[in-house]
Amino acid sequence: MVVTPEDRDIAVDFAALDFSAPKSNRYYYQLMGFDDRWIGTDSDRRTATYTGLPPGSYRLLIWGSNRQGVL
Repeated sequence: MVVTPEDRDIAVDFAALDFSAPKSNRYYYQLMGFDDRWIGTDSDRRTATYTGLPPGSYRLLIWGSNRQGVL
C-alpha cells in the first residue's frame, strides 16, 4: 500500500477461518517499513490501526493461529 500525504490513516480488520474455538484464535501483524516487531492480539481485537503514518510504501503482514496455536 502507498500512503499519501492526504491519506495517512489506515485500519484493517481480519479474521481466521477456525470457528471451532474462535476465542482461542490469535493474530500477529507487522507493518513493514513502520513496525520494528510483530504485534500480537487476540480474538477480541482483530484490527490493525495506524494514524499519522509518514507518506511512503508499506506492506502489512498478518498471521493467524488456530486454537492449537498453529500458524
